[in-house]
Amino acid sequence: MTVGEGARTALLFGAPHPNELIGSMTIDFLLHELADNDELRASLDYTFVCMPVADPDGVEKNEGWFDGPFTLANYAANFYRPPPHTQVEATFPVEREQYAFDDPIPA
Repeated sequence: MTVGEGARTALLFGAPHPNELIGSMTIDFLLHELADNDELRASLDYTFVCMPVADPDGVEKNEGWFDGPFTLANYAANFYRPPPHTQVEATFPVEREQYAFDDPIPA
């Protein structure tokens, strides 16, 4: 989802770790604010490219604790995070100066 037509571009992605949903909620809030507020959008001079959930499969595996009860036991019983070498942000393609990485996890 893209909002704004600024000179600069920002990529926002939420839930790179599927048990950390606050990023997704923050992006949702920001998207609504930017869509509804022309003055804010213009003052920031950014085009925001937003991916509210970077790892939907992992988020689905955490659904057991989303609606509570919000206890440590329920969170621990329903917690999921993939191994580091398969996490979305660890396999995100990037090119910068002399460095290039392009080995994303399979879809």
